[in-house]
Amino acid sequence: MDLIWLVPLFLSSLACLFLIGGILLKRSRGPVEQALVAVIATTGWIQANTALGLLNGEGRILWQQLVMAGEIVFPIALYKVGASFISEHYAENISETTWRFRALCLLGILCTGLLIAPAFLSSIGPFELHSIQGKVISLYFLVALVVGLAQLEQVLRASRDPLRYQIKFVIIGLGSLAGFAIIQSSQWDLFLQENQGFVFADGLITFFSLILIGFGLGRWHFHDMSHAVSISPQALYTSMTLLIVGGYFIIVGGLGELIRRSNWAMAESVGVLVVFTACIALIVVLSSRQVKAELRLLLARHFLGSKYDYRLKWIEVTESFRACDSVDSILDICLDLLIRTFGAQHVTTWLLYEADGRFHQVRSANIEPPPPPLPIHHQMHQLIQSQEEIIDLSRLEIAHSPEWKSFLQSTDAHLCIPLRSSETLHGFITLSRQFGDRHYRQDDFDLMTSITHYVSVQLTQARLSEERTATAKWEAVSRFSAFYLHDLKTLIAGLSMVAQNAKTHGNDPAFQESAMRTVTNTVTKLTGLINKLSVQSKSVTVEQAESFHTVNINDIILEAIRSLSSSMEEPALSMTPTLPPVSIVPDQFKQLFMNLMMNAKQSAGEAGKVRVSTVPKPGAVAITIADSGPGIPESQLRTLFQPFKTTKKDGFGIGLYQCKSIVEQSKGSIRIESQEGQGTHVHIVLPAA
Repeated sequence: MDLIWLVPLFLSSLACLFLIGGILLKRSRGPVEQALVAVIATTGWIQANTALGLLNGEGRILWQQLVMAGEIVFPIALYKVGASFISEHYAENISETTWRFRALCLLGILCTGLLIAPAFLSSIGPFELHSIQGKVISLYFLVALVVGLAQLEQVLRASRDPLRYQIKFVIIGLGSLAGFAIIQSSQWDLFLQENQGFVFADGLITFFSLILIGFGLGRWHFHDMSHAVSISPQALYTSMTLLIVGGYFIIVGGLGELIRRSNWAMAESVGVLVVFTACIALIVVLSSRQVKAELRLLLARHFLGSKYDYRLKWIEVTESFRACDSVDSILDICLDLLIRTFGAQHVTTWLLYEADGRFHQVRSANIEPPPPPLPIHHQMHQLIQSQEEIIDLSRLEIAHSPEWKSFLQSTDAHLCIPLRSSETLHGFITLSRQFGDRHYRQDDFDLMTSITHYVSVQLTQARLSEERTATAKWEAVSRFSAFYLHDLKTLIAGLSMVAQNAKTHGNDPAFQESAMRTVTNTVTKLTGLINKLSVQSKSVTVEQAESFHTVNINDIILEAIRSLSSSMEEPALSMTPTLPPVSIVPDQFKQLFMNLMMNAKQSAGEAGKVRVSTVPKPGAVAITIADSGPGIPESQLRTLFQPFKTTKKDGFGIGLYQCKSIVEQSKGSIRIESQEGQGTHVHIVLPAA
């Protein structure tokens, strides 16, 4: 075969060496890069041995065996690229990917064994590709390539911008190599016949595919450099000012020179006057604020490019949140928007729950189980309370406690963005580094601040909407309850008449029978009315009736326990005798403690335990009611104090809301700590009188 037909094969081999060197020099530690090196090295091996086999006819069998060895390895390396990319960038459960890779490796080892079997090493006769061993290797090659192509298609389909923008040419180049390899495996007859056109096309297609891979690698790994090295606005403004002033002086100097070279008698004087006037005019113009502003605006419009089109991006943000009607939908859209915009590998959203005062992870772009809520003494509480802008966690000098290290490991947090509107802190969002370990720029920070501020406003509006809905339900109670007052009065009047007549006719059997019918009918009607009220109202208001009294909270708790002695076992008590007095409405708090202890006993069950403790605090009294029940699911903690939110089948959903109102009416605070399988603790803190 003429050497000219083999030039593309040698060019492809050299291109493989160049790409391998570039990857090893720039970034060779990642699993994706290592797999890419294996694919490119195998491609170069196949191309070089194909060319040498066609040049050296005597050792043709050996060169064909070397080519087939590379073709056995190629689909394994190709599949490894896709598997490594998915495991690195999406943190998915790769158990299925792992067993497929191991299966391919096992089949490749078996095919290698067939390749080096004695029948294949025989030097008598030509190399038999159509033997049983050759057909088995051919079948493996086709199946493995299809599996590798499917894996690459999954990578490209799952990727989002800006990651897809960076890797698409790498994936397309690898796909074209695999696709042509499938065609090549079906054209072995042409290869055996040394078809010059096919060999030439093989080299050109491989070389073109390698160019695509190289272009994609440059965009992938060096894309950040083009953004990192840029001209600052001040430098550009100064440079443009110098250029404009320099051009102005050249024009003025040329005009003065023309005047001096004229035949005017006063040419020299006019020339000096023109230069002097031009200098004065330049000083006046340069000292004008309006001219400076226009120049900066001109540079910003035509010379300085921003990373984002803020107008289009803001339209996208507002359109995304247009149909949001709940906190959950706001959180879902916010997570999707941040992932699509900034390309972070890990994004988590944390909300501050009113029930227990802790931050809970409510949304995440990862599939791992969420970490436990951040306790009140966690460093993130102190950090987020004192910050209003984006926090770069990598630049902070923080005492790395085990809890802090666990938080960073589970979230891969690089940035922390508070969700705050006015004085209300809703929570925070964490973002890891962008794909490819790229750093965030000021453009990113500006857009993040705008989006998260908008999200905070949306969360505030959603909560206000929930409060308005609750208020409307309370008003509905007042409207429709009046319709039942007449019926209740009628029923009570009937019972009153029975009670009055019982003194005179109590021993009369006929009266007793009539009285029982009246009582039975009244009870039935009262039950029906109560059921209607339960369904329609689901509501009770907190009355502001009694006045405040200064009491020892232990006495109120003991009164509540005595009232419950006939319906439940007495709880375990751990009460400090000498407590500072508190100013409360005694009857309200007695009912509050009764409700909380009954809830605790219902949660703990017959075999469970309820414990009540009181301890003094600086300027306050702390009461804790704990149970050993199954705990409250984390999904229900966020709405625990909201009215009309209940976990009981026949509950009103206003018990804890009423408790919170009573405690806050006394200037106190209530907090509920609960974890599934570890019981529930209700903490109440009341200021000392």
